[in-house]
Amino acid sequence: MSLQELFAMISQVLPGLDGSISGRHGQSHHMTIDVDHAPALAVQHLYQFLQSNYPEAGPHYWSCRCWNLLIWQPVYLCVLSTHVAHCVPSLNGMKQTLRPGLVAGFSLPQQALPTAKTESLIKTAATNIVVLRESLYLALCKHTRLPEKLANMLEADCVTSALLHAQQHRKTIANSDIKYWSQQWLDALQLPCTDAVIEVKMEKQAPRLAICRQSCCQHFRRADGEKCHDCPKRSMQERHQILRMAYCAASD
Repeated sequence: MSLQELFAMISQVLPGLDGSISGRHGQSHHMTIDVDHAPALAVQHLYQFLQSNYPEAGPHYWSCRCWNLLIWQPVYLCVLSTHVAHCVPSLNGMKQTLRPGLVAGFSLPQQALPTAKTESLIKTAATNIVVLRESLYLALCKHTRLPEKLANMLEADCVTSALLHAQQHRKTIANSDIKYWSQQWLDALQLPCTDAVIEVKMEKQAPRLAICRQSCCQHFRRADGEKCHDCPKRSMQERHQILRMAYCAASD
């Protein structure tokens, strides 16, 4: 599979995760987050946008939201590539596109995409993510305080979310596979390895999996925000009830 074919597949699996090959489409009008070229400046623009547009949400929201935006593309790209395309690209030279209050779109240098067993792909992808996240974390910490433990928990939730998205696309991925692979990913990424998913019992369907979130994204702090269905600030009983209702509604 070529890099361009991978990008086409991934964008179908998750619209909005749009990749391009570096240098193919000329100069972008948007600022890029490039860990090799002063990423702190681009991160500062993102953080200041969140401060200006959601002043009521406060620094807890600004820092968590900023971190989630910085890491979601490399994490989803690697997880979906591994479990849907059975290959994984190198993240060296990755440039993420910064839009107003959003990080969406990225480019990578042209490269070959060797295939391997899933366990090997996970280890390779994890190594790439760790290098990238350390640079992004340092860039963010120049503008705000985000405890490393919290950053790790947010990243763990992102990994699990990406795995569940892969399962939605590939129905052949069993719940037991998701439980197994989630632990493999979290271990390879040196992230908290607690139970990553919860099993939601359904009346007329097979059990469904949902994220057992380790951290709150703080979205409820926004004037237009509320707690997520699977927010860890909700009791486990409440989460199961809300998720069961949401899954039933989606299947109707």
